[in-house]
Amino acid sequence: MTASSGSPIPVSHPSSATSTSTSADSTSAFTRVQLHLLGEELTVRGTAPAAEIQQLAQEVDRRLREALARYPGEPRLRVLLLVCLNLAQKLAEAREEVQQYKQMLDELTRPRPL
Repeated sequence: MTASSGSPIPVSHPSSATSTSTSADSTSAFTRVQLHLLGEELTVRGTAPAAEIQQLAQEVDRRLREALARYPGEPRLRVLLLVCLNLAQKLAEAREEVQQYKQMLDELTRPRPL
């Protein structure tokens, strides 16, 4: 996914974390999706379906809002970076889990000598 920033637009309600404005990019196989994260308008282009991009944005927005509410005295950038690190940790754990499943599958499908 690539992103380009727009003008800040306040989000009036947490359930409006993403907009439904999507359009296919006429010059490539990318989908453009207009998102709102923490009141910031963001246009992203990606190869994933628009609904998937919006679902990811809603999850990120939810986590950001929860962290900002949990640490109201911390600078916003610091809280955003902590959320990023937390998500990176979850990604690393998921990758490790996938690797373990691949190893298990390899062991189960390996030909056995008779």
